[in-house]
Amino acid sequence: MRALDDPWRCLANPVKNGAPLNHTRQGMPSSRKSYGEAASRLHVLHITAWYPTPEAPLETPFVQRHVQALDAHVENQVWHVDVRPGSRWSLQGNPKADRAFIVRCATQRWRVVEWVAGLLILWAWLTRDRRRRIDAINFHLAYPNCAWIGCCA
Repeated sequence: MRALDDPWRCLANPVKNGAPLNHTRQGMPSSRKSYGEAASRLHVLHITAWYPTPEAPLETPFVQRHVQALDAHVENQVWHVDVRPGSRWSLQGNPKADRAFIVRCATQRWRVVEWVAGLLILWAWLTRDRRRRIDAINFHLAYPNCAWIGCCA
């Protein structure tokens, strides 16, 4: 099979000018792969507003299926940042995601929800494990998580 026939080949074995890339940063391998194999793979961070939880296992299964489909080709990391209006303020986690901030706001003002989501993503980014390499970021269901990104440009 030629390289052009297999679009995932570039993700599994990144090359530049015909030679494999040597990453200088150390990635954290998953328990399924050897260290050398995991270090040479693309590391994708998925940030999603909706993701299945124990309370809502059928919420947006397509996001979870997308991440699982990429498992064979890349190292995935999922951050579940879900901010919604509610009757009172609350913060929960999600054992299905690598990091999770599920917040219910005691307000119906969507501008507040957008800023809380943006600040949570900023907090998650600043406090992330820097030993884990991130090569690409994939936002799923961008609202409200990406509402404030235009302000940063």
